[in-house]
Formats: sequence, structure tokens, C-alpha cells
Amino acid sequence: MRPGWLRVSVFTTLVGVALASGYWVVLLNQQIGEGRSGEREFTENAWRVTVALSELRTAQQAYVAADADHASQAERTAAQTDAAVAGLAELTRLATAPGAGRAIEAASEAVGDLQGVGAASREHVAAGETELARDLLLTDGADLGAEAAGHVARALGVERTARDTAAARQATTQARAFFLAVGSGVLASVVMLLAALRRSRSSDGDAAGAPAEALAADSGMQPVTGSSLLDLTLAADVAADASPPAAGDAPEPEPVVPEIDLPAAAVICTDLGSLTSATDLPDLLGRAATVLNATGMIVWVSDGSGEALRPAVCHGYSPAMLARLGAIPHDSENATASAYREGRMHVVPADSSGSGAVVAPLVSSVNCFGVLSAELREGWEARRDVQSLTRIIAAQLATLVAPDAAAHAETQRAQA
Repeated sequence: MRPGWLRVSVFTTLVGVALASGYWVVLLNQQIGEGRSGEREFTENAWRVTVALSELRTAQQAYVAADADHASQAERTAAQTDAAVAGLAELTRLATAPGAGRAIEAASEAVGDLQGVGAASREHVAAGETELARDLLLTDGADLGAEAAGHVARALGVERTARDTAAARQATTQARAFFLAVGSGVLASVVMLLAALRRSRSSDGDAAGAPAEALAADSGMQPVTGSSLLDLTLAADVAADASPPAAGDAPEPEPVVPEIDLPAAAVICTDLGSLTSATDLPDLLGRAATVLNATGMIVWVSDGSGEALRPAVCHGYSPAMLARLGAIPHDSENATASAYREGRMHVVPADSSGSGAVVAPLVSSVNCFGVLSAELREGWEARRDVQSLTRIIAAQLATLVAPDAAAHAETQRAQA
């Protein structure tokens, strides 16, 4: 093969390798993005299932309350059960790790058993055996609810590990493809540069040989033209028409967002469900504050007058600070009072000090009797997972904190 055609072949091959490697980089980047999107979708569904399980437990306990509206609570229980079952089915579809699939299957079995406990308790209530129904829900129901939530948390952990491993492997392959594309582009540029240098030298040789060609013309001889000049010109023309591929910038890594410690959150929910003494509440609030990245948390409960909210349990605030806070009238224009009046969550964006807040209502089977407020750092109040976990903790606290806890706490402070 002539040298010029060889250079053209090498240049074309290098350009093809660079283009193929660049396409590979783009394809792998798309796959990594899809994997991260799938992980976020799996995480959101896991939180929805966890919230549904917590709401299901609350609805079952409200069903056996003394003044409960059995029809409405039964509808609420059925709705939360359907939400949990649908969420588990969606998690099964999204799961890629075998261990996550097994954990979701175990959670589905626990939810099925929890449905059976709910049905049995309703039969006891219909037969007038309310105490037996309440005992059944507080023992077997609590254990099954905690078991199902634990299986969901384990499935989320296994799925995240599997997806992170796959993403790391794809990122390594992407880096190799990127360097291959860059290397091929550089080599193609070198081949084009060498061809241009060879052509420049040939042009200098033609200028130096002009007198010899004139002498040959005078003697009636025709100058001999070598084939190398034709090959070089062809190679140079091909190289001039083909521009070297631009090596794309390496994809910038996404900022790492701190994640909630789900296993720790599951343990806190389990401990709240099995709490036997109110003296343990401040410690549990402290653990919840650590998981939520909160500087302080307060359980506000309506006082005996029914006109103000007072702190019943807190973490992260000194007694002097609580004394300065005092009572909050129900009609105050702030997030705490608004969440109490409206019975829904309120979010306060971070101010210049860098602190935001999330306020979730404490709702019983009858009405809203208080709120849980959490002062958060680093913009965590805007995160959906943080808001969901705060709602879960508030739902469990609603079954533990009595509406007159604030009045009792106020009496103790007055006596002190």
C-alpha cells in the first residue's frame, strides 16, 4: 500500500475510534443518569410506603378509641392499606437487587398479617369486646407494623448499595472511554500534522529543483514526477477536509446530598411504638433531631384553656429559652399556630441565620391537639424525605402525648 493511502487509513480509523468512544461516553452518562433517577424513584416510593404503614397503624388504633367513628376509621384503614400494598407492588417493579426483592416480599407478608389483625380487631369491636381489640392492635399490630417498616428500610438499603455499585462500575468504564476518545483525537491530530509537514518539505524540494527542470526542458527531456507527491497531496487534502473530533468535557459529578439514616429512623419509630414511659421522650426526640439534622425539636400541646399552645416535651432548648418562648396563642400569625389551626404541615424556609423549620400537626381521632416543630439546618426543611419523616414521627407522637401534657408541664414549672 502506498504511504499516502496508509496515512489516510490510519487517520480515518483514529477518527472513527474517537467518535465511537465519544458516543460510548454519552451513552454511559445517560445510563448513569437513568440509574440515579431510578434510585430516587425507589427511595420516594419507600418513603410513601413507610408513611402509609404509619397512617395505617394510627387509623387502626383510632378505630378502637372510645368515641371513634367506626365507619370513617374503617374507610381510612382501607385507604392506607391499599396505599401500602400499591407502594410495595411499585417497589417490586423498581427493585434490581435480589436482596431488595426478598425484603419487599417479606414486607408484603407482614402487611397481609397486619390486615388480618385489623379484621380480627373489627370483629371484636362489633362483638363489644373493645378491650380485646385494643390489646390485639397494641401487641400484634405494633409488632407487625414495625416489622413491615423494617423490611422496607432494609430493601431500600440493599437497593441503594446495588445501584451505587453499578453506577461506580459504569463511571469507571465511562472514564476509560473518555480517555480513549481523547487519545484517538490527539493521535489523529498528530497524523494530520505530520502529513502537513511532509507536504511542506515536498514544496521546498520542488522549488529547489526548478533549475534542473529548466535544464531538462532545454535538452528536450521531460522531468520524472514521483508518485509520493501525488499520495502526499491526496493525504493532505483528506486531512484538511476531516477536522479532528473535539474531545468533550468530562461530565461533572453531581453534588453529594447527605442522606437520611433510614435504619436509625426505623429504630426510632420502633422505639416510639414500644414506649412505656414519658420520661424517655426527650431522649427519643434527641435521636430524631440527629437523624433530621435539627438543632432543636418541641412538642407543643394545647393547654387547658384551649386558647394557647405550650411546650410539653423538647430537645435542644434550655429552660430559660423555653421560658422566653412562653405560650403561643392559637390565633397567632406564625407557622406553629397555623399548623395547629389548619391541621396540616407548614414549612418555614431558612433565613439569614441559616435555620429553617418544619411544623407537623399532632392529630388524634377527634381533632388536632398540638404540633411538632423542628428547627433544621443546611436547608433540610425543603427536602421531601425530611418532611415525610417529620410527619411520621408526629403521627406516632400523637398516640403517645396526651392533650393535657402541656398543662401538666406548666403545673410542674409553677411548682418549681
